[in-house]
Amino acid sequence: MKPSHVLLPILAASFLVALPASAQEVRYGFQATLAKPEGDLSTAMDGKVGLGLGIHALIDLKGGHALVPRLDYTTYKHSLNGLDESVKVLSLGADYNYFTGGKANAGLYLLGGLGYASTKDELSFPGGSAQETKGSLYVNLGAGWDFNTHVGAEIRYNHSTISESTGSISAPSVQASLVIRF
Repeated sequence: MKPSHVLLPILAASFLVALPASAQEVRYGFQATLAKPEGDLSTAMDGKVGLGLGIHALIDLKGGHALVPRLDYTTYKHSLNGLDESVKVLSLGADYNYFTGGKANAGLYLLGGLGYASTKDELSFPGGSAQETKGSLYVNLGAGWDFNTHVGAEIRYNHSTISESTGSISAPSVQASLVIRF
């Protein structure tokens, strides 16, 4: 495993553990996501929508600013003429949220984030199977709306490029999530 593939998750985990100590309020939650693949991933999945689940913590930095560390799992599946393909993405990242009303976890917010994703591509066909797992950095941009302190929705554009043995695969997606916080 490359040193950068080990170092990035360790640094991210250290940062995410230390940050809540300096914040005033932390709200934990989860999200359920529909993910529409774009680019090469859309071609491979025949445009079929993927499903995702995730957990997160909203760390209120005051003044409408918040940091949202997150762990997401998304899966895409496609079958054609005896060939079954499954793409599973496990990602760890953090979003910066700016709430336009000046108060975190209330109303409209804009978001931008960075993270690391591990993508596992599995193929099964008559007489065999194959799989490959690769890691990549991702970036996302989006917006959301917190209807109240417990329920919200967001839409994001997530972009990553996966380097595989057969070349580079463009793997962006448009994601819509229902967000629940406690």
